[in-house]
Amino acid sequence: VFGGRMDRLDIRATGDAARITDYKSIKPPPKTQRITLGQGRELQRVLYAIAVRALLPETRAVVARLIYLADDPATFELKGDELDDAIGHAISYLSAATVILRSGRIAPRWEKDVFYDDMRLALPADRESYLRRKASEFRAANQQLNKLWSAST
Repeated sequence: VFGGRMDRLDIRATGDAARITDYKSIKPPPKTQRITLGQGRELQRVLYAIAVRALLPETRAVVARLIYLADDPATFELKGDELDDAIGHAISYLSAATVILRSGRIAPRWEKDVFYDDMRLALPADRESYLRRKASEFRAANQQLNKLWSAST
């Protein structure tokens, strides 16, 4: 289940444009790095853009942006074709994830994501050995997702 709240939504008085802002309290990435989906970490603002388009159909222009507040503040925007491409990538990812979930072959998260994994306690006590032994099966199970995520920045 997806849940969340937009940090900020600005709607032009005429109702034809909206700007979604997601504030980040961490240090911004280098200016040269484009952030679209951030391999899933920034999926939220793309989903919010989909919601704005669905709930406010008269809105023609949508901008989804990240504002990093720490150190040297920076803003990263998605709009126009770039936002449309991000929405297409998100839909592809969610479709692939749905197919995998319905097949019953979903692999556990990798170690770097363990903090966010509510099911981590259901894994064997010797987690490292288990993950090494099952690595090829996990890669096969999530192959389509891995391709999509590695292609998205």
